[in-house]
Amino acid sequence: MVELRSINKEISDQLETLRCENLRDNLLFFGVEEGEGEECVDIIKNICSTSLSISEPVEISAAYRMGEKGVGKTNSDNTQTTKSRPIVAKFMIRQQRDKVRKNSPKLKDTNISISEHFPKSVHEKRKTLIPMYKKAKLEGKSAFLTRDKLYIEGNLIVNTDEQINQTIRINSHIKSSRSTKNTHKSDNSTTGAHLAPGYLGTKKKATKSRIPSKISSPKASSSSQNGSRFEILADMHTESD
Repeated sequence: MVELRSINKEISDQLETLRCENLRDNLLFFGVEEGEGEECVDIIKNICSTSLSISEPVEISAAYRMGEKGVGKTNSDNTQTTKSRPIVAKFMIRQQRDKVRKNSPKLKDTNISISEHFPKSVHEKRKTLIPMYKKAKLEGKSAFLTRDKLYIEGNLIVNTDEQINQTIRINSHIKSSRSTKNTHKSDNSTTGAHLAPGYLGTKKKATKSRIPSKISSPKASSSSQNGSRFEILADMHTESD
């Protein structure tokens, strides 16, 4: 039985890796105002040329809004605004995709943020690790997040599958409750819900066979590949693949 579970986990990990590779040319754009009859490809190209200062024509094979339209905030006059859905953009040239991501700090004075596109399973794991990542950064520790792995001071931080699954179940329940409240919402009240906090993991010292003795942490620049402020903010708001 133990051997069968091990084999199933190995197959699951391989499938997850393949899904990540399949989404590697994608980027998610959050906070882009949504309008009727919009052309998402043109919107992303305009952001790249104007806000990100990319002079060359950016080649995008597809771009679309992710998920179903949802209800946003309730205004003082009891009217509701529509929450803008993130845009998924698939780039035809990997170097251009990387350049867009590298230039994302230029959006710091706007409502737009950019994140990598991960499968839902990876995204849910990242959400449990982000609180620990932010806490480590506030404490002045070296920390970086790569896919669904968090390293603090060179140590791999491990969240058990049960902890992760428990957080996912709580978050799913909260989302379901939000949907019900939006359907039966009264005119004079709105209530918010907070995502369940990440669980503190146990440290597992990296070994030479698993992790190089000297992990080259990403530079602490805002254009770092892993754990940039913009990616973390975006990651906290993703709700589906």
